[in-house]
Amino acid sequence: MLKRVPITGLLVCCLVHLCLITPSFAQEKVNSILPFPTANNLFDSWTPDGNTFYFVGDSGTIIKYDGTNYEFMDSPTNSPLFCIHGTSETDIWAAGGDDYNINGLEKAVYLHYDGSTWSSVPAPVFLGSDTYPPDDIHAIAPDNVWAADERSAYLYHWDGNSWSVDYVSGLYLGVGLDSVHAFAADDVYAVGWYGQIIHYDGSAWTIQKQEGEPPFNFSTNFLDDVWGPDADTVFACGNYGQVYKLNKAAGNWIEISNPITYTVPVSMQNTQLTSISGTSGSDMYFTSVGGAVYHWNGSGFTEIPPSEYWRQNVIRKKADGSYLIAGDNGRLETYSPVTGWHEESRIPTVKKDFTNVSWGEDLWFAPGWINSGEGVFAWNKGSMTEHPLPIGDNKQAHVTGLKAFAKDDVWVGLQPMDGSYSYGAFHYDGESWTSWKPNNAGVPLAMTDVLHTESGDTFAILGGLDGGLPRKIVNGDQVDGYNDPDFDSYYSLAQGSDGKVYAVGQNGKIISYSGGAWTEEDSGVTTKLVSVAAGDGYVYAVGGSVAIYKMDGGAWTPVSAQGIYSYDTFSMVSYLGAGKFIASLNTYSGYIGGDRGYLYQFENGQATLIDGWMSQNLCGVVATDSGQWYASGDGAVVLSSGVIQKGDIDMNASLDVGDAIVSLQLPGMSAGSFSRASWAFEATDPDGDDKVTVKDTLFVLQRIAGVRD
Repeated sequence: MLKRVPITGLLVCCLVHLCLITPSFAQEKVNSILPFPTANNLFDSWTPDGNTFYFVGDSGTIIKYDGTNYEFMDSPTNSPLFCIHGTSETDIWAAGGDDYNINGLEKAVYLHYDGSTWSSVPAPVFLGSDTYPPDDIHAIAPDNVWAADERSAYLYHWDGNSWSVDYVSGLYLGVGLDSVHAFAADDVYAVGWYGQIIHYDGSAWTIQKQEGEPPFNFSTNFLDDVWGPDADTVFACGNYGQVYKLNKAAGNWIEISNPITYTVPVSMQNTQLTSISGTSGSDMYFTSVGGAVYHWNGSGFTEIPPSEYWRQNVIRKKADGSYLIAGDNGRLETYSPVTGWHEESRIPTVKKDFTNVSWGEDLWFAPGWINSGEGVFAWNKGSMTEHPLPIGDNKQAHVTGLKAFAKDDVWVGLQPMDGSYSYGAFHYDGESWTSWKPNNAGVPLAMTDVLHTESGDTFAILGGLDGGLPRKIVNGDQVDGYNDPDFDSYYSLAQGSDGKVYAVGQNGKIISYSGGAWTEEDSGVTTKLVSVAAGDGYVYAVGGSVAIYKMDGGAWTPVSAQGIYSYDTFSMVSYLGAGKFIASLNTYSGYIGGDRGYLYQFENGQATLIDGWMSQNLCGVVATDSGQWYASGDGAVVLSSGVIQKGDIDMNASLDVGDAIVSLQLPGMSAGSFSRASWAFEATDPDGDDKVTVKDTLFVLQRIAGVRD
């Protein structure tokens, strides 16, 4: 199974992301609408019978899948889980962690499932220090479990009561093991860096294969998985397409991926292989980071190309003879040697990263740029609808802003890539797009944000690709524009409970509009602020690793939050209601353990982690009038707090949204359920006697507690 990408080189100088150290987090489910069932990378899977599968991945994700239903299991961690294995459905282990968590509480995570609850188990400790997160785990019996990690020369053994640490004599120090697999208590294999393959005979570990010798004789041979259909047929695979087969009689390993001796597709050479499954020595399948599956027939390999590129991490054989494959971004596909590929998960059809999100009766998304014929997207009733923007033929434009107030009041800011000023903003009235600029503006300027105040006034930030200057719009004219003395740009607008309009921008700039004039406020920070939100007497602003707030008439004060590193970046803050706010943050990609999305809740100047270590960067998060939130980001991912608005369900139409099987319970309405054998479900609304008809199945309602007005 592929959990991490090996670091090549004799001496590696790396930045380390110091992950969030808050040990507790808000008890709120984060649901993935797209992709479904999860947007998180899935790293490993275990099946007791080929019919039921358990998956683990980023953000503590644990999913149970029976081929029809997805069950999102309660996980006691939000750290990534890299591996899972069990002896039965009442004895399952999952493990992972965060190498560089500075308080060590989640450095190595071991979880055990007893058939009803996942519980944390104390991790191994060696010489008084916490051990590294395990990369693989294999349970032989309830009192016989092995785990391995790629950052040390140790294996860890569970005897039913506690963990012990096994040091393998001769194993290179500082380079570890990625995979462990047992056929019996006295027949265990582990593989890892430097092409190392070791074997346990019930009493001691011996080295069967090894290359190079650190630090002076470096090897780039990193083995990711070891597996076999039986004890006499064992394979290992690794990072550049190498595959080894055990010659048990001779006690050595033969490379069968050598194109001189065997048939090996060119695409397989120098391609990282991640996982192994099959039925015999002449019928084996190997997954890859490129999305192709490679089949070994006993004398050579053939390539099974995917429908599109995707990173595969694990393959497991199903009882019907097909293979279930899981990988990055929660993607699940079945490959059948008879019928070919079948998609098990629901993946976004949009192949761009979302960089803007807004709520206005529908949920609206925008990519960072568009071509002619492309536009922004509205999500409603289980489908994503594209609304092309009239930018002209053979044109491209950067999307600088998106703001939706209602179905017939949507604003999009654009900066033409050809350097012209042919347009700067478009307004959607529910039927069509119209180019917009203030009547008294010389040329169209790119719009970054728009605000409608409670009194009916409109404010806009107009400028260029990187923000602009705020101004008030009266009868189509721009008035009371702010000219920043330092030529700083602004990015976001919000109206406070006191009626003031706030704008935030570069170098910690915050200005407020009241009484016909803009006034600069002392934010106490110099970080670029990119988003501001207000409600219930509070105003919050975020940018970089900074979050600040103020109460009406008060001073700006830092939000109390632990463990946010200086290179992490808040992307957006929104008002939830009842004095609560939600903010999205992304960790710095230059750090090990970085490039992940986090969600925080702000209340009374305190930050609480909702969820973290999510696989995608998040461009932002927005709240609806009833307090539900939606987040979006890389890969067109759409996340939600899981409560479906009543407006999301058309009471007079069918809804086609996926293949999951769920139960539906609407407040004040009769409960019911449906399955693939019964494609319709009806519940009577006592208020209007309308009916909800769900065609196929309503995956959006998976794990949903109810429907809000």
